[in-house]
Amino acid sequence: SMELIIDIHPEIEELNILISGDTLFYESIGRTDFETSNHSDIINSIRNKLYKLNDDINVLPGHGNSTTIGYEKINNPFVKL
Repeated sequence: SMELIIDIHPEIEELNILISGDTLFYESIGRTDFETSNHSDIINSIRNKLYKLNDDINVLPGHGNSTTIGYEKINNPFVKL
């Protein structure tokens, strides 16, 4: 997981976008079959960090369709709440 900090122009109050990379995808999550991957770590990160964000946050994954935090909380079979 990585964090990207963007300096936003002062006139823009809220960007409302999460660039999730290979952590959270539309109705899916990142792969955990790599040697340094851990299934429980990615699930915990999504539930305890990303799902704490507002439901209307737009999620831009590393590839595939965009989504929102709220949609994934309800529809993602790997990390439904």
